[in-house]
Amino acid sequence: MSRLTKKQRNDYLLRHPLCVKCGEKATQVHHVKMIQDGGGNEEPNLQALCYQCHQDTDDHAKCVGRMEFVMDEDGNVTLKDDGEGPV
Repeated sequence: MSRLTKKQRNDYLLRHPLCVKCGEKATQVHHVKMIQDGGGNEEPNLQALCYQCHQDTDDHAKCVGRMEFVMDEDGNVTLKDDGEGPV
């Protein structure tokens, strides 16, 4: 499966002009299940997001290699604000 074409992205944003998270103007199309994890370009797998909300998604951070980790006082490493315990 490949990424959306520019035309597909623009058409989706015309139909879904607002960010599903904050209500601002949507400028990004987010794959709920990432393509590399088997997700597709079907409409149920897409979300319209503004730039900031797209940057804030864990999947986007994983995709671009920007996941942030923190270490607690006991030396346990977790994803920042993840709350799921040690990695």
